[in-house]
Order: sequence, then C-alpha cells, then structure tokens
Amino acid sequence: MRQREPERSGVHFYRTARLPGVHCICGTDVRGEFPRHVHDGFCIGLVEKGGRVISRQGISEVIPEGFSFVINSGVAHSCRSLGDKHSYFIVYVKKTAMKFLASSLLGEWVDDLCFERSLIDDCVVSTGIRRIFSDIGGAGHTEEGNSIVSSFLSDFILAHGKRGLATNVAGPHREALDRAVGFMEDHYDENVSLGALSSLVGLSPCHFHRLFSASKGISPHEYLLRIRIRKARELLREGYDITSVAMETGFADQSHLTRSFKKAMGITPGLYRNDLYQGPHGKNGEM
Repeated sequence: MRQREPERSGVHFYRTARLPGVHCICGTDVRGEFPRHVHDGFCIGLVEKGGRVISRQGISEVIPEGFSFVINSGVAHSCRSLGDKHSYFIVYVKKTAMKFLASSLLGEWVDDLCFERSLIDDCVVSTGIRRIFSDIGGAGHTEEGNSIVSSFLSDFILAHGKRGLATNVAGPHREALDRAVGFMEDHYDENVSLGALSSLVGLSPCHFHRLFSASKGISPHEYLLRIRIRKARELLREGYDITSVAMETGFADQSHLTRSFKKAMGITPGLYRNDLYQGPHGKNGEM
C-alpha cells in the first residue's frame, strides 16, 4: 500500500473515478462551526481526533474520538468541533446513489431510507472508513478501490439502515412546498424572491416561510443558497473557472461565491477544485 503524505490542515475533498455520486472528505485540525444547513446526500463519517457535536431536530449529540456518525439526506443540522479542533473522515453519498444501492440490495425500490441515530458505535464501520481513506491515491482509483467503497456502503445499509422513519411536517401543503423546491431547482441562477415563491404556491409570504422552514429545517433563502452551492460544486468538478461559476449559479460576483462557499463547505472554491483534480498525491489523485 502506498504510504500517505503528511496531511494538510483544513477541509479537503476527493472524488471517486468510477462511482458516481460518491465523494470523500477529509478534515484535519478543523476549528469552529458549520452553521445550520442541509445536504442533498448522506454523510457517513469517523472522528479521528477530538470530538464533533452534531445538532439536529432540537437534539445535540457528541461524537467522541474513534466513533462514527451518519447524517441523513435533507436533514437540517449544524456541526462544530468539541474543544479546540478535531479531525475527521467523511464518505459522502448522493441520495439517488444511496437509494439505488439500497434498492439493489433489497430487491425492491427503496424511497425512504434513513438512519435513526447520528452516533454509530460500530468498529466495523470505523475500520471500513479508515480503509477507504488509506487507499486514496493508492488502490482507490482502481476497480479494487471501487469494490471497497461499494462493499462498505452495502454493509452499512444492511446493518444500520431503516425504512419508514421519515416524517412529513408539511402535511397537506407538501405538494405546494415540493413545487417551490422544484422552482428553485430550475431557477437557482435568478433572483428568486419569497414573494414569488409564495405566489407560485398560493400562500401568503409569512405562512409559506413558516411552513417551509418547519418542513426543511432552514429558510427558503438558505435552501436556495444550498442549491446554488451544489450547482457550483458540479461546475467546478467539470473544470469551469470560478468567475464563470459565480455567474452561472446566481451569485453577485466571485467574492460572493467564495464567501458563501467557504462558509458552507469549509474551503474556498479554488481549493475545492484543486483537491478534486490534484488529490493528496498530486495530479489525478482521485480515489
């Protein structure tokens, strides 16, 4: 196995070559807090040093050193380091990729997969995550590496996945909120106002804002911002320059994109793009 170079401090992202929808994130000596946000995928992680506090749905849970954790897709949460700083690994899986894998495993379509608790006390999971990250830049870019990731995710779903736990606080307004989300997905590069969204779904601005925030855990504005950042990540992966990405995703300028991106992701757009294409061992160091 190739020996890994000394790790850089900060948050770094690595892509997989043949497993669409799966990325790896390494945080080293990370300080501070990631404010309330949502992911369009699942985060399966391991705290290597220090501690991590995950707050979701009114509950804060401490993930101690050596323990694993999972954050469900679409669940609003915040994260912060416990103490001065901490280090972690995360395997990030898009919702569609996780659903497809779960459906293949169970032999029927799975649309409501989730994981009940943030804290995962399972040495098999922690060992699996360490193995994935030890292969970054080594076997990870081969079919063997892809098999390691696929096997890990399959075992994790079978051991910890649940069905039917998702709750819908939107009630009879779920269709209206889904229309608003669809509109934001289609018009993320435009100036989408609260008034326009509420008119689209036939609700008053205050009522719409209250329902949306209760259902999604964040405000419509914050949700739109997360869509823009997700689209920016996709364009950066395709090799677009940062100025063009800012224009294509509805940000006022490159500085606005950079500030928003770093607040949400813990890294600037430029460093994010460099990580994806350089990896921890130089050019084309993807997993």
